[in-house]
Amino acid sequence: RGDKTVTAQWQVNSHTLTWNVNGGDPLTGEYTTGSVEYGTTIIPPASPTRIGYTFAGWGAEVAQTMPDHDLVYTAQWTVNTYTITLDQQEATTPGTTSVEATYGSALPSIAENLPTKTGYDFGGYYTDSDGLSQLPVFQLSFSMGTTVFANSYIGNYYFSRKRSIAKMVSSL
Repeated sequence: RGDKTVTAQWQVNSHTLTWNVNGGDPLTGEYTTGSVEYGTTIIPPASPTRIGYTFAGWGAEVAQTMPDHDLVYTAQWTVNTYTITLDQQEATTPGTTSVEATYGSALPSIAENLPTKTGYDFGGYYTDSDGLSQLPVFQLSFSMGTTVFANSYIGNYYFSRKRSIAKMVSSL
């Protein structure tokens, strides 16, 4: 009966690695996810995207290698603010020339400071300078760098700075 040698056998632990986009678009490309063995190099995904928001990180510094426990990284977002330019279209007395709008929030009121033009009634803001696309400003969807245009009318006739033909307001 001699001495015996017993050799220990080790099995590397695996843990779950999850990336929560928190309202963002699905992740694409190659990255480490799912069941990951302890010590494996973690390859983070490319920054996710979300309409109206800027990616602000994963909420915690991403580990270089998989630790000996599960990990969940959650995307953090900063809501975007946009400048909306209110083109006065040759107003006699300019009104508010721009407003800052936060994505997903109501637009700031501009009703207290509308432009005026001698001999004209204010006809509203439009998404084009030709006055063909009038929508109530509160219903418009804006993105970065949006400009809306003021247009005016005299009596029942509508005039736009870039059109020489009058159009009946009632037909708009």
